[in-house]
Amino acid sequence: MKNMLREATAVVAVGSFFVALVAGEVQQATAATVAYDFEINLTSGTFAGQTGFGQVTYDDAVLTGFGEEIIEVDDGLSIVFNFAGQDYTEADDVGFDPAVFPSAFFNNGVLNGIDFVVPVLPNTALWLTNNASFSDPANPGCELKLGVCEGTIDTNGIFSASTANSVGAVTYVLVPEPATLAGLLSLSTLGIALGRKRKQAA
Repeated sequence: MKNMLREATAVVAVGSFFVALVAGEVQQATAATVAYDFEINLTSGTFAGQTGFGQVTYDDAVLTGFGEEIIEVDDGLSIVFNFAGQDYTEADDVGFDPAVFPSAFFNNGVLNGIDFVVPVLPNTALWLTNNASFSDPANPGCELKLGVCEGTIDTNGIFSASTANSVGAVTYVLVPEPATLAGLLSLSTLGIALGRKRKQAA
């Protein structure tokens, strides 16, 4: 009986340790680099039928997590994007300005989308736009929609397009943090081990 009691106490102690470990990792994750994978699917326009993929990363310490917020490269925003075998970064944005473009839009701490214009041809660009809850300053009365628009780049490097040029959609998926996954895996492994031990004792 004493041995069983000690064993049960040890199990509770080990379980508590892993719970505390995971809780600590989750707490650290609240002020860490967050990543979203994204994919574009073009259904019309010059590149109909093609897809592209990339990742958005940022430090969530710059967000309050309340209401609508916007962050730029100066805030730690980073974008990598691959389309038609070509790699692009935030610095390739047609209107690149670390304090303005590209940018990422959030609603209550959740990524709504990005404003990123990628020059995929000498005079053609794809505009990855943000959620419809944000208005487009260049087109009064028009709201940006979550998707991809196609536009042109003139000889002065000025990009022109509107949401009427929509040619596809963008999907975003939050990437789980490795530390959090490791902690949850440890808990899962502990549960399996305890289950086996109980069966053997029975």
